[in-house]
Amino acid sequence: MRALIFFIAISALAAIAPFFSVHSGSTQKTPIHPQWPENFEGRALKQISLSKKEMIFAKHYPGMMAQFTDGKRNIAIKIAYHPTRKLHPANDCYKGAGYSIKPLPIHVDKNGNRWGQFSAFKKNEEIRVTERIFDNHGNSWTDVSSWYWAALFGNKTYGPWWAVTVSESTTAKSRRP
Repeated sequence: MRALIFFIAISALAAIAPFFSVHSGSTQKTPIHPQWPENFEGRALKQISLSKKEMIFAKHYPGMMAQFTDGKRNIAIKIAYHPTRKLHPANDCYKGAGYSIKPLPIHVDKNGNRWGQFSAFKKNEEIRVTERIFDNHGNSWTDVSSWYWAALFGNKTYGPWWAVTVSESTTAKSRRP
């Protein structure tokens, strides 16, 4: 019995040991306050107000966030200064707002950037959502989980990280969740 308890204890320690030597993600000591982009994919951007829920979330977010429109799409930009679980997949937000989600294949834009994407459905509305995370050093991710673990363990990346989510209605109705 002692051997079994010893084995379980050693196994548990081995499982959690990597978290005690976690690299901090080598982020900047002084967060930069970036200039928000004036255009996106060749279209002028207009900054729009965050919703009440987004403003509450932004108060506790370890970085900066803003919403924009190019007249056709909504573009959410978040900057994270260190690895955080508060940066989460866009499909979580849509699910929370009552949308059904259909995953779509990775999208590659005209610049060769890879974007994760999905369709969100609610009543007669369909929204196509694409998202990617990148740093200022040429690294990028199509999903939050891959970014988080790379950032947490300092896997050749350090902040700040930019998360861009583009939402576009594919139905006649267009509204923000």
